[in-house]
Amino acid sequence: MILIGDVHGQWQTLAERIRDSGVRGQDLIQVGDFGLGFDNPRREHERLSALDGVLSMTENTLHVIRGNHDNPAYWRPDFPWRRRAIRLLPDYTVATLRGAKMLFVGGAISVDRMLRRRNESYWPDEGLVLDAERLATLDLEGLWAVVTHTAPDLAPPYAFDAVVYPYLAVDHALQEDLVAERRRATTLYEQVRARTAIPRWFYGHYHHHATHEHDGTKFALLDIMEWVEA
Repeated sequence: MILIGDVHGQWQTLAERIRDSGVRGQDLIQVGDFGLGFDNPRREHERLSALDGVLSMTENTLHVIRGNHDNPAYWRPDFPWRRRAIRLLPDYTVATLRGAKMLFVGGAISVDRMLRRRNESYWPDEGLVLDAERLATLDLEGLWAVVTHTAPDLAPPYAFDAVVYPYLAVDHALQEDLVAERRRATTLYEQVRARTAIPRWFYGHYHHHATHEHDGTKFALLDIMEWVEA
């Protein structure tokens, strides 16, 4: 199994790496910011078909959660998604891949949302949703990992960096929203941890690599296009 960091629409690069790496018959898990919804539909269809073809040829399956640089509509049950080897995992999906049970929850806030076009390159419902009722219905026994786009505030990064500060100056609600979202992710962690151990937690979004261990959970932050074999 291979975990893949943010892709941001670099589907040709991803296809080339899959083809050239010799990886076959694997489950690939992409942690959000796949880049769906930013291109015109015809162009996007062509580019996705090319990636889907490489995945099918190499007998790999790509499982994708939503990031903030993805149109959430693609993950809705009624969206007409027809790809042979690319599977979009709705929030609060529990799936067992290669014998490993995982919980998938997408979503995050775009720090540059004020500079984007509403419902074209920014979607108001892009953030992580804490759905305690849905979570309570899930079978989490024997969980191997949680995969999210953002992360609890007990994992890195622990503070805003130089990328975020300029946007705080123009988006006066941003800091409060970002802090609240990290706290929601922490509540998600706490609610899952109250029911079962969480050996691993993979996420992206922050565009660098980091690891951290907290109370038996090994957190792994994946950089853009980073691959981690697990």
